[in-house]
Amino acid sequence: MKPVVVPIAALTLSALAAALPAGQGDPLVEVARAATLTDAQAEGLGLYESNCSGCHGAAGAGRIGVGPPLVHSVYRRSSVSDFSFQIAMKRGAEARQWRFGDMPAQPDLSESQMAAVIAYVRAVQKANGID
Repeated sequence: MKPVVVPIAALTLSALAAALPAGQGDPLVEVARAATLTDAQAEGLGLYESNCSGCHGAAGAGRIGVGPPLVHSVYRRSSVSDFSFQIAMKRGAEARQWRFGDMPAQPDLSESQMAAVIAYVRAVQKANGID
């Protein structure tokens, strides 16, 4: 069977996810959603869903074969500061803890939008016992 080459820019996230082998793209961990969100956290949820969930999964649960969970003790505030999260979003990040490859920079997010995303991720972490 001859492989089909499709420019990655032509694929939507859902089409890309549909092309993954069985099980790939499924959540890595079970995540309880935060019961209530502040206005900033709610803004962060929307930004997270449109910019981060394609790799890090719904509510930070990660995606098998795609990206790590953010709702994990590795990312607790005492290990990874909010500033470190912001630098990773600005500059991208080398893969260290996980074998998913490097994280690309998110140049379309402003600093205030990054802060909202971080506030949302921290709220979900807290809802899951990660402080």
